[in-house]
Amino acid sequence: MMIMNHLNKYFRNSLLIFVVVVLLAACAGGAGYSNSPVIENTPAARQAYLTTELDRVFETQQDALQPGVSAMVIKDGAVVYSRSKGMADIKQGLSITSDTAFDIVSVTKPVTAIAVMQLMERRLLSLNDSVLKWLPNLPSAWHSITIHHLLSHTSGIPDCCSGISLEKFQELDGLNNQQIIQRIAQTDTLLFTPGSSARYSNSNYILLSEVIAKASAMPYSDFLRLNIFDPLGISPHFYGDTPQTGKSVALNRGESIKIFGINYLAIGSDGIFASVSDLKSVTSGLLTGKLISMSSLKTMTMDHSKMKVKDSIALHYGYGWHVPVQGGGLEIFVHPGGTDGYTALLRVNYKTGVTIIQLGNGGSVTSEIMNLITNITISVYPD
Repeated sequence: MMIMNHLNKYFRNSLLIFVVVVLLAACAGGAGYSNSPVIENTPAARQAYLTTELDRVFETQQDALQPGVSAMVIKDGAVVYSRSKGMADIKQGLSITSDTAFDIVSVTKPVTAIAVMQLMERRLLSLNDSVLKWLPNLPSAWHSITIHHLLSHTSGIPDCCSGISLEKFQELDGLNNQQIIQRIAQTDTLLFTPGSSARYSNSNYILLSEVIAKASAMPYSDFLRLNIFDPLGISPHFYGDTPQTGKSVALNRGESIKIFGINYLAIGSDGIFASVSDLKSVTSGLLTGKLISMSSLKTMTMDHSKMKVKDSIALHYGYGWHVPVQGGGLEIFVHPGGTDGYTALLRVNYKTGVTIIQLGNGGSVTSEIMNLITNITISVYPD
């Protein structure tokens, strides 16, 4: 019975990712917060309404002594709302702040994609390269899979790490990327012919982290530090690393760093611990051309999976982002994430200049709060 309860919880939290995405797709189509509020069309009036409504959510929905949420809303580069509430570490009595580092789960994927685009701009790899050029030990039957296919979830490689049973997931305890890739490569069976369809798969981004390491001749984590984090003056860390002195870490459900009781060491798809302030810096660097060119950002945010997507979600895939169907780039791009207690959301509306960043460590409870925050923000700054 205990195992079944854990399994049910696992599937609920896996589904949570897709529920958030569906919600955001609806928002992108014009749905707002309840009935769209009547707000005087001035920056001050919108700011006041946003602050009042989001404060109400934090005051009425979030318990200060339970795992919580850190949220930030940015408009045209300026922070218009920032608040954190709840416990990062219940045993130690540490509260969450805007500088608290959370496991950002799948919001790691846009960061990995940025690194790939940097290497592409430096002509150290091509998006048309076969994955076997960089990882020759993969099944020879995968020779037609390219970097483009991995980035856009159009490779057909099955997901190694989500949508599986708890028993299967726990077999990943303590395995590093190379060991996980060995498991991925045990079968050459693909879900579909590369490029013919699309399905979200963590395996794609685990493989990309190893491609980055090979193309740059340095570990994935070092490449990110030297080319993304250090230039922005931020210090996110990776699972298993020691965080910067004085920087608090939000534990899973306020109790442990482990995911479903295991040390889940996959990187590229997951593995980064960062704060909302860190993600603000990454987003700013991306939108101002400090990390990659605006042409590359447009390429990242185009719909590269224009065929029918084999997931029960409404959005399609760019490179590292969920994007509107048939989107031409530089519109709305978003990535949610969730596993066990950790939840994350990074949503950028390029046209309106509104970015929403949220991190939580309380599972479905904090996810519901995050959905409210998203809906209220979109009602104030409609898509």
